[in-house]
Amino acid sequence: MRTAIVLFTRDLRVHDNPALSTAAHEAKRIVPLFVFDDAILGTSFPGPNRVAFLLDALRDLDVILTSRGARLVVRSGDVVAETLALAREVGAEAVFVAEDASAYAQRRQRRFEQACRGDRIALRATPGVTVAPLQTIRTGSGEHYSVFTPFYRAWSSAFRRPVEFAPRRLSIPTRRLARQAARAHPDRRRQPLARASAGR
Repeated sequence: MRTAIVLFTRDLRVHDNPALSTAAHEAKRIVPLFVFDDAILGTSFPGPNRVAFLLDALRDLDVILTSRGARLVVRSGDVVAETLALAREVGAEAVFVAEDASAYAQRRQRRFEQACRGDRIALRATPGVTVAPLQTIRTGSGEHYSVFTPFYRAWSSAFRRPVEFAPRRLSIPTRRLARQAARAHPDRRRQPLARASAGR
């Protein structure tokens, strides 16, 4: 595989990030991406403290990626549309993203599956947000647990995915993309995001 996008969502780290480590192993060039999702920013969720924490985390992530030869590309808008637009721009053959358990993340993944099929781009959903695969912790009848104690017992004995080490070196497709990433640095998003959070 020549080029792949790694979409960061809640997994803003390079250590123990299966999406990043798998993409780095399978693709020659990696495009790390974070999208400020309008579907989330348009709610009451992004308060001032959350926005400040997010920007700090993105800035730290960009520093670490830069030390390994990449840059964090930052876009805003619809997360599926922005990811697919970037995939077309760089000729990516796959999008790697961490599985997530939330209802919103499940809907997002279904949208990704449909959009990627239409563009003939592989969608690779990996573990990452949880230490045990999401499908392994179920009741005897295959349902989700609704009581904590039996859930905790099942979680304690569940298979743990192996810890993934951070890639030592990463390569991005073009210098132009690196310049775009620098122009979209998380610090440049601080003022509009602060205004959005202050208005909630």
